[in-house]
Amino acid sequence: RIWELAVGALLALAAHRLDDIPRPVAAVLSWAGLAAIGYSAVVFDESTRFPGHNAVIPVLGAAAVLAGGAAAGRYGAGAVLALRPAVWIGGISYAWYLWHWPLIIIVPAAAGFGEHDGPLRLIAALCGIPLAWLTLHLVENPMRFHRAFKAHAARGLSLGLGLSAVAAALAVVATQFPPTLDEGAARPSPKATIAAASDPRAALTELLEQRVDKLPSNLEPSMRDTAYKRSRVYTDDCALTMADTVQTQPCLYGDKDAERSVVLFGDSHVAQWFPALDEIARKHHWRLYSFTKNACKVAQITIEYNGGPYSTCDDWRATTLEKILKMEPELVITSSSNSAKLYGDGDMAEAWGKGQAETYRKLQQGRTQVLTLLDTPWPKNNAVDCAVAHPDSLGSCARDRSEADPKPDVTKAIRAAAAAEDVAVIDPYDWVCAPSGNCPVVVGNTMVYRDYGHLADGFVEALTPVVEAELLRLFDTDLSRRPGA
Repeated sequence: RIWELAVGALLALAAHRLDDIPRPVAAVLSWAGLAAIGYSAVVFDESTRFPGHNAVIPVLGAAAVLAGGAAAGRYGAGAVLALRPAVWIGGISYAWYLWHWPLIIIVPAAAGFGEHDGPLRLIAALCGIPLAWLTLHLVENPMRFHRAFKAHAARGLSLGLGLSAVAAALAVVATQFPPTLDEGAARPSPKATIAAASDPRAALTELLEQRVDKLPSNLEPSMRDTAYKRSRVYTDDCALTMADTVQTQPCLYGDKDAERSVVLFGDSHVAQWFPALDEIARKHHWRLYSFTKNACKVAQITIEYNGGPYSTCDDWRATTLEKILKMEPELVITSSSNSAKLYGDGDMAEAWGKGQAETYRKLQQGRTQVLTLLDTPWPKNNAVDCAVAHPDSLGSCARDRSEADPKPDVTKAIRAAAAAEDVAVIDPYDWVCAPSGNCPVVVGNTMVYRDYGHLADGFVEALTPVVEAELLRLFDTDLSRRPGA
């Protein structure tokens, strides 16, 4: 992000020339800059990549306001920005900026990250205004204008560097001694339990029925690893970002010298199954290719992204389909999250069902069979954050199965499309939710989710025998069996 600061620095170097800008040009420049800032505030959302190239809009907007403001006169954006409320907010803006971030993170966490998370963050940010005013008058201004620093600039710089060094040292020390969580009793390992069972599915069901109310003392993987460590699909740059269109890596796993091939095709909700599928592929001598792109659906539909069409998804999907058809794999495993908004008019479920069927027809050529893994149940919110906030009452983080599908009409449409095109379907809900309908965030001593919607790698690894049994039941070890034949 250093370039953002550099824009301001370059503007400062040219400050003595800004008054030479013709007044009409300066007025237009200042209003255009204010419009760019307003556009960013209204249009940017959680799907916007930031920081990144999108930061150009507000950064250049701010630079335009500053550049044009001096020479624009009464016809520029200063007509609004010079009003007393705007000037007052501007005076506390830096302190408010410093306060708002910890507030919007800490307050929702303390409240449990419920469904009213958005309004709560807004209220928390607004609470930063009085804190910013107090900081300005009790800390910032007394330090800035103290005679000891006004007369000797070096003293102020030395104090600033010293305080920064102390803060950095404290941060380094704090990372070495993370806060401990309230822990319950040790719990059985799902990975070991399921792997040793004669009936993996029954062992999993039994574990799901055992409610875990407190974080186990032997949590494995650790909470940090669950939240931040990723499988090789991510570390090898094989999970494309929303801006990427071309897969530059081979993304070949499993038994790389095998004759039979399996392809993972979809978004991050098919990539989440990689830890299990890679182990299965190595065991049964399948090559495993991973072709995934964040939030890109396998269905032939255009979804919305940043207020416009997610065109990089459409381009990637078309290219990847051609690649898969040339490969002629024995099996293509597809999956996508159900969370999306259709670009343009039309019924989402209907369009998704038609688009899904079209993709199935394109893929099922020659020997290639298709399997769809339906979307996994979604937790109430970020499961890791919720478990950390409620380590002794994990039941408050669990969700009922009936509420865990954000788009049940889309799931129904995908099922119908698969049935119409003779595509095998696996519903993973029984692997994540107990027969009672409870979908926990911890099973045994393992977190089920790594965030707000993806299964944790550790839990997927534990499910490997269950996934393996289902794949072999449907397609056999040589991938030649045809389900329903």
